[in-house]
Amino acid sequence: MHEPLKTHAKAWAFYRGLQEHIQARLPPAAELRSSIARIVAGAKASTDRRHMAFPEGALLNEFIAPAIHDYFVSRIGMSASDATRALLSESFRSLPGIASASPARSKRHPFGKSLGSKPRDIVTQWRNEAKGNALIQSCPDLAIRSPAPFKAIIEGKYFSTGTVTRAADELAADIYQSFFYLALTSIEETATHPAWDYQYACLIACDATPNGSLVEAWSMIAPDVRTGIWDGANIYVMVLRRNA
Repeated sequence: MHEPLKTHAKAWAFYRGLQEHIQARLPPAAELRSSIARIVAGAKASTDRRHMAFPEGALLNEFIAPAIHDYFVSRIGMSASDATRALLSESFRSLPGIASASPARSKRHPFGKSLGSKPRDIVTQWRNEAKGNALIQSCPDLAIRSPAPFKAIIEGKYFSTGTVTRAADELAADIYQSFFYLALTSIEETATHPAWDYQYACLIACDATPNGSLVEAWSMIAPDVRTGIWDGANIYVMVLRRNA
């Protein structure tokens, strides 16, 4: 096997192991819904837990980020300090000992991450007709950097209600967003921002719906397309759900 193929296979095994590790630490879907609702309600009433005052924040900061850090230590064999350095999070200031910095890209650019943006809307943005900022700073939810063996931007999504059709739409938009982040050009590390030099993207989507809508939507995507998302686009999709 050629070295690039070996590396790709090792990266797949790394992310597959991470998927299994996170999955094992998640509560069953009904309990997850209840936990997320409780965490969000408590965070909204607090002054120091704003990073958990919305469902995806509660998911990422209570369940996903700690699980990734633990995977680095218990499964990959990294030291706790190296594991903390390797994980970037928008909420890093509220995750001491788990994440070390923000994954925000240091340079702004003129393109949005939304699927199906209309040319007229892009022109309006570029002309700054909306009197906002015409340039955008990309910031994924999480990211993995060195000394982890494989670097990746990570988008986390929480899906608790909705039909299979809506879940499929969400998946398409989320996978495209991961693709968009990964396509942005590399930037060296600065005094205030980590390098933007990711090899892979990872979508971590948790299905807490009563009927497993997101899992079903993912299973309905043609097998060769699911394979191509990884083999051809370097995006590892985790659709996570525990039924019991």
